[in-house]
Amino acid sequence: MVPEASEDPARNRVAEITSHSILVGLIRGKVKKAQAVQQSSGGDSRNGFCAHYRPNLERDAGADVTFCAMTSLRQMRSMGRGRVRGMSCLVRRATKEDAAGLARVQVESWRTTYRGIVPEAFLAEMKEATQAQRWRAQWAEVAAHIFVATDENDAEVCGFACGGKIRLPVERFDAEMYAIYLLKDRQGAGVGRRLLCRLADSLKAAGFERLLVWVLEANPAVGFYERMGARRVAKKTIDIGGEDLPEVALGWEAMPGEAGT
Repeated sequence: MVPEASEDPARNRVAEITSHSILVGLIRGKVKKAQAVQQSSGGDSRNGFCAHYRPNLERDAGADVTFCAMTSLRQMRSMGRGRVRGMSCLVRRATKEDAAGLARVQVESWRTTYRGIVPEAFLAEMKEATQAQRWRAQWAEVAAHIFVATDENDAEVCGFACGGKIRLPVERFDAEMYAIYLLKDRQGAGVGRRLLCRLADSLKAAGFERLLVWVLEANPAVGFYERMGARRVAKKTIDIGGEDLPEVALGWEAMPGEAGT
């Protein structure tokens, strides 16, 4: 039972701490139960989401460890009702040892986000082993501005973002976010925002001023970028699996930050 509120501030604080402890215990119990069910069935309950589209290694790395945990009592209560996606996570600079994790997130994200958008045969041909080899082979080129989000034990990659110098000139933009991927069960807890902002901080420290991202027009991530303050600045088509698909460029006149500007 969660302790009821009192008119005494001190007692309320004790009740709040107790509530947090109770809810954390409930959450851990639900997660362990879900993991046990998954292991016994041999299944994988993760769903992917990619906020950008490129399956090949684009570029880059960058920054310290950020601990992002859901701390509000209201959020923890919602988790206690069975929502696992808000579990705490780490955002840190990627290393070459993360290649397999990057590849897994990349392939899962493509298959869940772009089913029905890009040719099915293209998705079926994507292989984690191939993507991991590409990451390792090009690591020296991409190591400057790439970040991963991992579980709270830093044991499994659940998302990443990378960027660098803009490849196709658009207006006055000088930096580009090449990719940002986040598994579906980690969405809604601010992890995508943290990845984007950490990448932007790294690019800004390297002397870049204006960030741009190309994304398939049908990608749900378009709304995420716009909520983060980006505006549509260009449009073109890209061939994926033999089909010409429209993509849009969204840009920030100033590097995005935690406030979404």
